[in-house]
Amino acid sequence: MKSADYSSKLIGILRQMPFCLVIFLPLFSGTMIPERAIGAEASRSALVIVAASDFKMSKLTREEAEAIFLQKRVAGPGQQAFVPVFLPDSSADAVEFADKVLGKSVKQLRAYWNLKVLTGRLKPPIVVESTEELITYLSRNHGSLGYLNESSVKDGLKVLYKGDARR
Repeated sequence: MKSADYSSKLIGILRQMPFCLVIFLPLFSGTMIPERAIGAEASRSALVIVAASDFKMSKLTREEAEAIFLQKRVAGPGQQAFVPVFLPDSSADAVEFADKVLGKSVKQLRAYWNLKVLTGRLKPPIVVESTEELITYLSRNHGSLGYLNESSVKDGLKVLYKGDARR
């Protein structure tokens, strides 16, 4: 069967079922992400994990960061307690962090926390409303760590992890 015949048959089927057009249209458009979104993503700085400058550790691996932010590791050198701080799920940095560092979608991360909290294994994570609030929280709370866009790093913060660690 020639590709032109296949295309005309497919179009005929789609005309009979207009709702399918909405489902299949992204498959034929070449990409599901608008070019504007691709350009915006390329212009963003790297995501970094930061803490106050007096934080005892000087760097983290992606695996250590994952363990800390999922509260599988709760203390560091000298028994310094780790306090991971998250941005809201709707934040672009939160989506990128969940994907690149934790290897989860924001929805999967929320399900993880719901299960841990409901079973009494962990306390719910601290969530701040903005990057500015995160920076303030980190500077005032010893042992706290957070993530943000590298362009938002201010004096008084120590970068512990930087990378495009796609799984």
